[in-house]
Amino acid sequence: MMQLTIFCFAGILAYANAGIGARVQDQKDSDFPLLSGYFRIEAAILKLDNPNAISHTNLPCDITDKCDPTVTAIIDTEKPNHDFGGDSAPYRNWEVIYNGQEVNSPEINKVLTRDNCGTGIRKVNVRVRAMDKDTVNDDKIDNFSCFITGAGPVGMPAANKDEAKWSPDFTCDGQDQKTIKVHVRYRWYKIPQAECKPTKTSGIPFIDGMFS
Repeated sequence: MMQLTIFCFAGILAYANAGIGARVQDQKDSDFPLLSGYFRIEAAILKLDNPNAISHTNLPCDITDKCDPTVTAIIDTEKPNHDFGGDSAPYRNWEVIYNGQEVNSPEINKVLTRDNCGTGIRKVNVRVRAMDKDTVNDDKIDNFSCFITGAGPVGMPAANKDEAKWSPDFTCDGQDQKTIKVHVRYRWYKIPQAECKPTKTSGIPFIDGMFS
């Protein structure tokens, strides 16, 4: 019973500390334009770039072969500054956008969509996670945060889809290994309220943060 109590207390403390960092960043983000109303976000994940065939520990994916990457992604509008996993969007809610074998830097070219239905936001995090499939245990290649704001290259959401312009392609560095990158572009545009499809991506506070 004592061990369980200590474990729970440690989990609560870690979750609280993570939340403090996110709140500090949230305050800094107040300089970004407020995005409100009903609009659709489209993020194109173009490519995973891992020229050295390494994982996030800087060790090779495989001693003799190339990486076997599975890439998942999600558009996070709820907790863009929180840590990966249960503190933000639990991995069970992510979409698999690529599954490959014997390839280090695959072309992906997958578009994700997320609607914002009336909520006021200042930042969007297009989260990407690459894992190296293994017979025994999958290894993390890296996590990537690709931030979008109204101060970005395409400005605020366009009036409609026909007027929406894609941003220039840009890269997001790996969280642990800066030589690993993903190539991304995005566009966003206003939509009628009747077409808006709300999607909840965040998990259960504290519980998901401890066990994800």
